[in-house]
Amino acid sequence: MKRFFSIFIILTALILTSCGGDITINIFTRDLRDVNISVEEVIYATVNMNVKELEDENDINFLKENLNGFCNGVAKKGDYSTSYSFDMKVPVINEGTLLDFSKDLFVITGKKEDNKVNYYLQYNRELYKKIDDYIYNSHYVNVDLSSFSIQLNITNDKRSSTKFAAYSCYIDNNPYPFGYSTILNEGEVLHLKISDIFNEYISASENVEYPLFTIVE
Repeated sequence: MKRFFSIFIILTALILTSCGGDITINIFTRDLRDVNISVEEVIYATVNMNVKELEDENDINFLKENLNGFCNGVAKKGDYSTSYSFDMKVPVINEGTLLDFSKDLFVITGKKEDNKVNYYLQYNRELYKKIDDYIYNSHYVNVDLSSFSIQLNITNDKRSSTKFAAYSCYIDNNPYPFGYSTILNEGEVLHLKISDIFNEYISASENVEYPLFTIVE
């Protein structure tokens, strides 16, 4: 019986220290337009990351030291769980831009194709491995990127309408497994969530071949 409770405690600890949560990316269409002008132009989007069961001060300090623009950290407590929410910065760039990505968890890259620009999300595998190794050495669990849902808030802050398309996503909780397109009028905000299947693809791919979203010029 003592052995059973020992195993139970260990398994419970592993569950409680497992990583998962939400990633929310805030994108503005004027920023995308500015980025498309030159490979030298870089825009940093604000990203909120909410990590379940993150409460160890050593873990939080490690992330502060290794994630670009880490700020606004706050602990959240629910009825049966805890989480830690913080903001960070990620670069939005044009294809061919040279930049130090060592502290960027991921980068969003625009690639022009005829009259449209496709935007791709690529995780920083080197930084991910560094974080994963630290978490494993500290808590004996691995970080699974696919356990973090990806959401985008796309704001059209231009003085003209913007043609927008996304792939395998949810819009206002409605599923669009084969794609979604719309015209965003001035001031409109689109709330988008990447589907679990597409999220798993992005999380596992060394070179992402399918865009997160597309802007038609």
